[in-house]
Amino acid sequence: MNRLLKILIYSTLFFFIFGQLGRIHIPDQPIYFYFYEVLVALTSVIFISHYKLQPFNYVKKKVPITLFLAWMGVSFVISLFYYTLNENIIASLYALRLVMYGIYILYFYHHVKVTHLKLGASLIIISGIILLGSVFQYYLYPNIGNIAYLGWDPHISRLVGVFLDPPIAAGMFFLGGWYLINKAQKAKRPVIKVILLVVSFILIVLTYSRGAFLAILGVILLFGITLKRYKITAVMVLTIIVLIFLIPKAQTESINLLRTASITARLEDYRKGFEIWQKNPIFGIGYNHIRFEKEKYIDEVFVEDYNPSHGIASFHSSFMIILVAGGVGGLSLFMYVLSILARKNMFFLMSVCFLSIISMFDNVLLHPFVIFFLGVLFVSDVHSSD
Repeated sequence: MNRLLKILIYSTLFFFIFGQLGRIHIPDQPIYFYFYEVLVALTSVIFISHYKLQPFNYVKKKVPITLFLAWMGVSFVISLFYYTLNENIIASLYALRLVMYGIYILYFYHHVKVTHLKLGASLIIISGIILLGSVFQYYLYPNIGNIAYLGWDPHISRLVGVFLDPPIAAGMFFLGGWYLINKAQKAKRPVIKVILLVVSFILIVLTYSRGAFLAILGVILLFGITLKRYKITAVMVLTIIVLIFLIPKAQTESINLLRTASITARLEDYRKGFEIWQKNPIFGIGYNHIRFEKEKYIDEVFVEDYNPSHGIASFHSSFMIILVAGGVGGLSLFMYVLSILARKNMFFLMSVCFLSIISMFDNVLLHPFVIFFLGVLFVSDVHSSD
């Protein structure tokens, strides 16, 4: 059984690196999932069959996350009375996906704890592929405008990797890069550490995501204040500023750092979010019912019915999504969970800081890729700290 689980775990990690290239779309429905998630579901079933309820002993020690999930569950059940059967079925599928991730990470945590499964080499390879593979995209396929008909933003000359979205790519670059930097530091390879640091900075800057710029500056300042490393902090801030000035400035709106259209769109998105949140400020409207509320604001069809916009099911800010879906209670518990994770160690402190700042402007924290990768890194930390 352990051998089968090992094969499934490594296979899941392998297919994860395909990103959006592994996306599966249910025809005529706004339902998407990824091939690696099929393996996550299969592995979860085997986990449950093998370990029964043993991993739930950890839940008793994780009161904050348990309370958050319970609150979101109650909010979702309450919301079912206000939407149609089809809307509730679609929302239920995405709620089921969130539950599946929670179960997988919980059982994965237990499995690594009892079997001492080594993940370090696999995660180094995955992180390296994520970073280096994105460089090939930038040089070989810099214009993804030809897939705009599939609902993606027509990014030109921006580093998006296989994630096809600059903020998500920046989040993955940070997690993968920071993980490799930590490994280099533990291995006492200062030269490799510096190289990885510079490469990660360059990749994040080439996403042209201004939210990522703010996030990386926030991480650097937090790093300097926490460790009182003021000189190196000043050098890193200066490096980021220089990189921003040196990156190509083509005559396209996509990489215009002074563009205002996206700022206006975000402000309008936040306004809609607050309006919808006011319908139920305490418990929210329920997880993944956002799509059906935002559709009421659409005056014209801008994509085909069979291929709805990827952004309409959420808001730009992850925190706005939680506020609207789970109300004030859900957002408060969510932020408490983040604070608990940030206190685990320096890696998670910096990761939570970066992801939280960028998630004020783009939905990064709640994206499946980020949830999965952050969860796997958390599980890996169990083994490395034993």
